[in-house]
Amino acid sequence: MIYSAFDCKNVPLQTKLKEIFNNKRGGFYIELGANDGLFQSNTAFFEKKMEWTGILIEPSLYGYNKCKVNRPNSICLNYACVSNDYKGEYIEGDFQDNHPMGSINGDRRRQRTNLVKVKTITLEKILNEHCHKTIDFLSLDTEGYELEILKGINLDKYRPKYMLIEIYKKDYNDIVNFLNLHNYKLHSNITNYNKKDKPYWDGTHNDYLFVDNTNV
Repeated sequence: MIYSAFDCKNVPLQTKLKEIFNNKRGGFYIELGANDGLFQSNTAFFEKKMEWTGILIEPSLYGYNKCKVNRPNSICLNYACVSNDYKGEYIEGDFQDNHPMGSINGDRRRQRTNLVKVKTITLEKILNEHCHKTIDFLSLDTEGYELEILKGINLDKYRPKYMLIEIYKKDYNDIVNFLNLHNYKLHSNITNYNKKDKPYWDGTHNDYLFVDNTNV
């Protein structure tokens, strides 16, 4: 899980992102896996403190409704983003009532627990309709479904300057290779979790920042 850039308990991540964007004001973000717009959000700080605007995409209906209240300056959408190869109108996900967390690809989904159907769309279709400016920052935290979402965007047409992606160890090589093919390079392991500093960390993932190599 990506820990909130708007959480005072996580000042290091907030500081890193501010430095990366050179305290830029009025930028534009896309956040997939937006939860309720505040809980573990990497874009709330930029909206509330730096006058950014953007798009929040959340497949949980509960989280989506919270986003509309918590993030009034963002475009809030209730979809599950999928790859271009996914042809279904809906996909099943595990989403608990009254909780912003959920998963399209998690363990509970495989156990057929709390499954609901969510309308699907590719990220590119969303951007075609709602994105009319440069994307400064794309935050992607979808519990193991990140690569499928990346396969649903034309990265020749839409090129976020930076992408912060939660990556599980099992997906690391596939995602890095995919982004390298599209001329994105790994900037840093921005969270760099370890058991000493984060005893509750389960060791399965970290959050990695990628930069558009054509814009360096």
